[in-house]
Amino acid sequence: MPPKNAQNLAVLQSMMQIRFMEMALADAWDAGEVPGLLHLSYGHEAVAAAVFQHFDPTKDKVTASHRCHAVAIASGMPLDLLAGDILGKSTGASKGLGGTQHLSYPKSGFLMGNGIVGGQVPIAAGAALTAKTKKTGGLAVTFLGDGAINQGVVLETMNLAQVLALPLIFIVENNSYGQATQSDLVTAGTIAARADSMNINNATINGWNIKDVSEAMENAVTTARNGKGPTLLEIKVARLDGHYHGDDQRYRSNNDKHAARKQYDPIPLYIKTLTDNGHTKEEIAALEKAVKDEVRAAIHHAKSAAEPTQDTLYKHVTHGELL
Repeated sequence: MPPKNAQNLAVLQSMMQIRFMEMALADAWDAGEVPGLLHLSYGHEAVAAAVFQHFDPTKDKVTASHRCHAVAIASGMPLDLLAGDILGKSTGASKGLGGTQHLSYPKSGFLMGNGIVGGQVPIAAGAALTAKTKKTGGLAVTFLGDGAINQGVVLETMNLAQVLALPLIFIVENNSYGQATQSDLVTAGTIAARADSMNINNATINGWNIKDVSEAMENAVTTARNGKGPTLLEIKVARLDGHYHGDDQRYRSNNDKHAARKQYDPIPLYIKTLTDNGHTKEEIAALEKAVKDEVRAAIHHAKSAAEPTQDTLYKHVTHGELL
């Protein structure tokens, strides 16, 4: 970990924005204010925060799965626009029509979240091919879960990315569960071995260690920008909540759930790293307060906003009008 600097606090800020926004959204879902299922990134925050340290929104593109809040926030989507979309309000980036699984904010390079398992992966390959063809110097990143690794479209995209030497980075967030099923019960071999079989650069990292994720991402970005093809990063994370908010997780033991939260929550682990390297508790407390205030304002703004009208729906669908 580098010595005390502003970038460290920026990474922590991103993680806190993800965690506190999702906590506020969970409360809103409990109150019946969020339509649909709410898939949270509790335990995954360090991955998005570290990955976007090396992302250039002016030329890079990213796609995400149904669990897309963290990617949206870390990429730079304003919290009030995100809250508006998830609560189905007209102030959202897509006028409240996208919802929790289909966020989009192209201004930050975030093309879309996708409710179809693995569906976001070939779209990122298209963005990578565009960057290569037009010689923009850009790259594409796609986030997927370990449950998507068996999808044919994912394996086909991996193959095509290597054959065409695309500047594409696969971020596989391995939380060991595909919905309610343990991954090792349904996935033969290892994820890394699949990348090896296609000669794709790859690494396996602990996702609660920001330093390791950041270094691996930096290497992947260098590989992509130098025309050396794709990289797959398998990032192991602990899912600190259910598959969706409200999931009773009867498929997990209480010991498993408690151990994960105690040992692998990336935020307190990173805070300890920062305080061990010269950052003060007062700095971190002030940052926490600022983020909570920001989240509170974003949620209030969304709750106070109007729902989209039929006219808004017509304009959005026929003309693609976005904020």
